[in-house]
Amino acid sequence: MRITLPNGKWRKRLKIKALPPFAELHKVRAGNYKIFIVNQKVSLTTPVSEINDYYETLFVNDEKPSSAISILASGNCFFTLKELEGFFAEPEMYEVICEFVKRHPYLFKIIRNRISLIHDSFNTYLRTKIETFAQRQAKTVAVIRESLLSGSIEYMARMDSFEFDEEFYLKMLKKYSNANSFTELMLSTRDYNSITSLYVQLQRLLEGRAGIFDIYEYYSFALLFQIATRNNLVGDDSLIYQMLLYMRSHEGIEDTIFSSDYTWQVYLVCCGERKYVEQYLANRHMSDSQLYSLIEHLNIDQEFYEKKENEITYSELDAQLKRDNTNLWEQQMALTDYLISIYIHGKSGDRYLDLFGAYLSGDKERSTATLLDEMSHYGLEKFWVGHSLHSAEYQLHELGFFGNGNKFRNHSLHELIAENAYRGSFHVITLAASHLKLANYECRDTDISNLAYCWSMYYNRKDYSVSTIDEALLTFEAKKLINWKQSFYTPTPENGF
Repeated sequence: MRITLPNGKWRKRLKIKALPPFAELHKVRAGNYKIFIVNQKVSLTTPVSEINDYYETLFVNDEKPSSAISILASGNCFFTLKELEGFFAEPEMYEVICEFVKRHPYLFKIIRNRISLIHDSFNTYLRTKIETFAQRQAKTVAVIRESLLSGSIEYMARMDSFEFDEEFYLKMLKKYSNANSFTELMLSTRDYNSITSLYVQLQRLLEGRAGIFDIYEYYSFALLFQIATRNNLVGDDSLIYQMLLYMRSHEGIEDTIFSSDYTWQVYLVCCGERKYVEQYLANRHMSDSQLYSLIEHLNIDQEFYEKKENEITYSELDAQLKRDNTNLWEQQMALTDYLISIYIHGKSGDRYLDLFGAYLSGDKERSTATLLDEMSHYGLEKFWVGHSLHSAEYQLHELGFFGNGNKFRNHSLHELIAENAYRGSFHVITLAASHLKLANYECRDTDISNLAYCWSMYYNRKDYSVSTIDEALLTFEAKKLINWKQSFYTPTPENGF
């Protein structure tokens, strides 16, 4: 079992080697630009009266630190390499930052394309010792302010890392209490965790400001907050992995995902940097089993299309079903894999080939009963036999069979979500992952933006924003804030929800 790196190489399951704490070489990429960071030793013999004296020694030939370096102190967060480069009109200013980071990597936390300051003392030094810091910070915050107001996802997860004026906060609250703005935002990005983070920050802002909304805006914001925060994507591993694969070949990942939450953590695991997700899960009091489950799902997805080449004989199936240490779930999986194999590689006379063909042709009840009779002496009951037949058919669709009848190739993502929404979020998430899996395998484009409707839909057994809506509407009516006609208004994607 294995998980993949972005360049297509493989690492063994649960044996991913994280970089040691003082590795000799780290490599950070930004487009075609590369920074090679070689760790340096700090002198323990040179006396230093205070930490600022040490920081003064970091600048070659007693030169004062460039104002370019101070951009890293503009906010309490990371910046991507692309972002840093974009802040300067002169390329040499960006090169100053790269050179300084190269010489002094121990001052920075570097994860993929993200750089942030580690030490509060160095942050303070940059803020107080660089005369132009205030101007540099003001310019940086102004750019970020415009980015946020324009609806760009880029800094939304990091909004509270910067200080803005009251007018800005009021504009953001007004903008994102509007369902049309929310819909436009979620369709523009795959970084759903950043949307969640934005609404958590906006809620805190709203709690400290009274009377800035009318009743409709308060209620609208409350609904949007519920939608934005009800699914953190933890556990939707196959969906995230297939989404990342699609993004890698269409829009990129590192400069389109800006949250540090679960989607980013899955990406880091795929890059062999599992130590970060271990820390992420520990900080949220989640067990190690979530990490093992994630890696298991990644391995299953990566090896899925090997089923096309996997030939299984009936004697091999029989031997596996008879093994003493094989449980019912493993027996069901073995039967499923055998049915897939005989559909792809089967020859006339192969055991259950005609039976499975009849099942696929629509004779499901009789086929299931016949196979149940065959499987009963192995201890498989009707549930497991029916599940094997259904799963085999479903996986053949995922593998791309059935031509024009393939439900993942000949239906858009939007159609799959809309037609199956009544079956609940768990079912729809599985369908969406399967749709993306086949699109990735066949290198096809798909309507990826509509994945947002899968993320934002009513969440089975976890969502109270819809099930208690009647209480809110009755309360509003009692206080004469709405009338009974308005309570029958049905929100839809077309009119903003």
